[in-house]
Amino acid sequence: MKSPNSILISFLVPGLFLFDLIVPDLFAQQLPRAYSKISSQINEVKAIGDYAYCATDSGLLILNAQDPTSPILVGRLYSQAKLKAIDASGDYAYLAADDFGLKIIDISNPDSPRLIGTYDTPGRAYDVCIDGYFAYVADEWEGLQIINVSEPSAPKLIENYDTLNCDFTGVYVANNYAYIADTKSGLHIIDVTNPANPTFVGACPVE
Repeated sequence: MKSPNSILISFLVPGLFLFDLIVPDLFAQQLPRAYSKISSQINEVKAIGDYAYCATDSGLLILNAQDPTSPILVGRLYSQAKLKAIDASGDYAYLAADDFGLKIIDISNPDSPRLIGTYDTPGRAYDVCIDGYFAYVADEWEGLQIINVSEPSAPKLIENYDTLNCDFTGVYVANNYAYIADTKSGLHIIDVTNPANPTFVGACPVE
């Protein structure tokens, strides 16, 4: 979207809400500027340019939000899997698709998204983060799956990182480190300078 002063939020009730951030202290008090009714639960939103890409329980929805007060649904790709999370890079969206692993969607034409690649992870794909040519997938009890997506139509597993009784449900990668949310043991920090050899760096238990 063009305005840096807006935020898109999805709630458990179906729909996409847009709020102003011009006065951050008033954020909790204001009503949304816009609301787009959607018939499926939105699990995560990725905003790129004028478009909002929504991972939902029934598939990928793409809304044109050039006019933030009146977002318009322009593209849809149905999915048998619940899409838990989304990240994007270039012309591709990468979706954590629960029991169906990683799905890669060509979004070069937002009006007509196309599924072009999949990788069925062994667990349940709950979150995904793209860094360079690699997709890092939080795969619940199967740990972190590191997948080479340099060829989006043929993703390949590079390595897996897990711990005893892990339950990885969130991941973010920055500056050669992967930060992983584990519902059982808190935060894990992994050095992924070499994605083929992820190395434990530290952890912060959560009581």
